[in-house]
Parts: sequence; structure tokens; C-alpha cells
Amino acid sequence: MGENKINPYFNQDNIKYTITGLCLFCGFESRQAFYAYEKKKEFDYIIKRARLTIENMYEQKLLGNTPTGAIFALKNMGWSDRREIEHS
Repeated sequence: MGENKINPYFNQDNIKYTITGLCLFCGFESRQAFYAYEKKKEFDYIIKRARLTIENMYEQKLLGNTPTGAIFALKNMGWSDRREIEHS
């Protein structure tokens, strides 16, 4: 699995790109299996780039009128809407 498998997903017209959609397109049985591929040296760059592409789409939706779904997705990708302060 490499760019030749992932790039066609992003070349489709009229679809909303999602992590699960990419997983299904590439033939993974779960998101966890997809994320496990990211730990393999030969796939880490392409998987990170694909995830970043999808994250960028969600980030752009924050500028729209109804960003609720994008906010939820970005929080699941590690974003936070609050600042956390550590006291020592």
C-alpha cells in the first residue's frame, strides 16, 4: 500500500473525504489497522500525509456556517478548544 493506492481516493469527485472512507477504499478492516500501517517506516509518510489532507478539509469547514461536524472530527484528531495550563 502506497501512494498508488491512496492517491486515487483523493482524485474522486463528489465525495466527502474521511478517515473511514479512506480505510474502506484501501481495503482495511478497521481504523486501527490503518493506523498500525503508519508505524511502518515504508508507509509512515503517505499515511501521515493522507491524514493531514483529511484534517485540512475539516479545518477549512470551520470557516463555514455550520462547522459543528468539523469541530467534532478535529477534536477526535487531537485538536482542543480549550487551553490547558499546568501548575507546578
